[in-house]
Amino acid sequence: MTSNVIQSQLTSSGYETLKCAQPERAREMAAEYQPDAITLDLLMQPATGSEVLLQLKNDPRTLKIPVIVVTIVDQPGVGTALGATSNLIKPVDRQHCWQQ
Repeated sequence: MTSNVIQSQLTSSGYETLKCAQPERAREMAAEYQPDAITLDLLMQPATGSEVLLQLKNDPRTLKIPVIVVTIVDQPGVGTALGATSNLIKPVDRQHCWQQ
């Protein structure tokens, strides 16, 4: 699972991470914890990542949190158009992550 790989890579690099496996709770968790950044997969269920990204960018509490879209869909313009800061295409490799 890509989220586990990213979480492991960030943790081993000294970052504190928090994982939300429930898209419908993502906005509230982001508002509560105010993370430095969010990684978000566009292909989720029951809510899509696009819906979650729009919610994050339309909520004044989470508007300024950078969102990095992580997806198998190689269409970086989609995430950017919805307010994402950056895009990573799966599979994500450690070297690529740190070069961005």
